[in-house]
Amino acid sequence: MALGSILVYIDGVMEHEHYRSQPSRIILNAAAFVVVMGGLHMARGIIGPVLLAAFIAIVCWPLVAWLRDRKVPIWLALAIVVGLILAIATVMGVIVGNSAKEFVANIPIYQELAKERLGEILQKIMHYRGLGRYHISELSFSGLSDSESLMNFAAKTANLFGNVMGLSVLVIMTAVFMLLEAVDLPAKVDAAFGTDEVERDKLKKFFTDIKGYLWIKTVMNLAMAVLVSISLALIGVDYPVLWGLVTFILHYIPNVGAIIAGIPATILAFVQLGLMPSLAAALIYVIINMVIGNLVEPRVMGQNLGLSTLVVFIGLLFWGYVLGTVGMFLSVPLTTAVKFALESREETKWLAILLGPEGGPPADVEA
Repeated sequence: MALGSILVYIDGVMEHEHYRSQPSRIILNAAAFVVVMGGLHMARGIIGPVLLAAFIAIVCWPLVAWLRDRKVPIWLALAIVVGLILAIATVMGVIVGNSAKEFVANIPIYQELAKERLGEILQKIMHYRGLGRYHISELSFSGLSDSESLMNFAAKTANLFGNVMGLSVLVIMTAVFMLLEAVDLPAKVDAAFGTDEVERDKLKKFFTDIKGYLWIKTVMNLAMAVLVSISLALIGVDYPVLWGLVTFILHYIPNVGAIIAGIPATILAFVQLGLMPSLAAALIYVIINMVIGNLVEPRVMGQNLGLSTLVVFIGLLFWGYVLGTVGMFLSVPLTTAVKFALESREETKWLAILLGPEGGPPADVEA
């Protein structure tokens, strides 16, 4: 409603001859953009879960369509998919809950191991640099065994887990309702665009590209998660399934997600097993990301979304600021939506071209 009111106001202002010049249009459009993005930022607590639910619904819809193509009644297809969503959410909740509980219980053990590992490294540094005469070996790591800090960490972990579970229930319920509404979406699109085949084809291509991106990304992330879990289990790192789940989720964040995903497991490998196993764990993450993330995924996905690498990274920063963590996860689809909106107007097609990949304008934009 707010966006529509702003656009109507701008159209009214544009009727005045004074505001028909190109600089005035740019200034007014920029002002409207800032107002809308500010509103999204203020309402991110509501908009974020809704967008995340839409992401889940888009990923799950191909399964509903597949079941419908095999003559499964729509109500049964939706029931199967909804049951699958609930089952996956339950399994993920059990994995995260049990792992968090065990981790909090094992914190004293990890602390002692951490002091031991740090002590070993410190001794090697002193021996190599000849610092033994300064009695650095008597340094205390008492801060690592502070019981009050441990209790605070445990409380924060439990609170975070509770908040995540509560948000997950809201997101899943919203996704279910979106799947139910998606049945009537084609009819609504026809009613909205009528006989304008060009606009309908553009909108259909947009949703097809987004669905393809999310589906391929989900499959690739799942492959990474399985490989990470198996590799870490072979090394002997605790909670390999949890780290696989973390890899699956964080790899939706472009550019930096792969780096963040490997940090906790590598640190735990160092504390639990020592320096060499931690280096092996880090190497596993690098190899898996290089093979799947940099070789397999680009070949499978191609240039369907038509976004340059720089735009993807800037979009990550921008949507992360506007919508928080959810914006980081959905930065690529959201940036693609902006590009689609820019392509739909003649005066903004040049911006869509700038957002596109190297080598020229998008396929449906005339040079």
